[in-house]
Amino acid sequence: MIKLAVVTGAKAHDVIGFYELFRSFDGIDSYIQHIDDFAASPNAVRDAYDAVLFYFMMPGVATDEGLPGYCGRPRSALERLTQTGQGIVVLHHALLAYPQWAAWSDIVGIADRTLAAYSHDERIPLTIVDTEHPITADSPIGPSPTKPTTWPPPTPPMTMKTTMTKTMKTTTTATSC
Repeated sequence: MIKLAVVTGAKAHDVIGFYELFRSFDGIDSYIQHIDDFAASPNAVRDAYDAVLFYFMMPGVATDEGLPGYCGRPRSALERLTQTGQGIVVLHHALLAYPQWAAWSDIVGIADRTLAAYSHDERIPLTIVDTEHPITADSPIGPSPTKPTTWPPPTPPMTMKTTMTKTMKTTTTATSC
């Protein structure tokens, strides 16, 4: 069973539908929590997750300073993820979170996260780069019909990638630590 932290905040969503979505996945035990709760948890608790999924749109820069005690230390918690080897999934608006924080750009793997435009119901071409990785091994997308366009594989190794030329200025990748 995969233990997945689902981190939310600063982004309204259909709470009931969101919980139902994550409860519907076989083999995934999801722990939906606000960034304040995630950041306030001890390292041992955060480190126990196999992967962390972000669905938030936090403003500015993550900080540990000047926050009420219940907020924990979000900057430290997020920076620590780069050292734990846990899977990181950045969903939807979370790509644009912390727009003034270079470390978040490094975590999501996109240097220029400036939103050029947005479009609904866009088809997104996906290429599975690593069909053996646990995240992609049983993917309903299936193995890529073509070889990866990046060879040798980048560091850290990519598991999936897409190019969204209509709305994103760069290639978006999913990486494993």
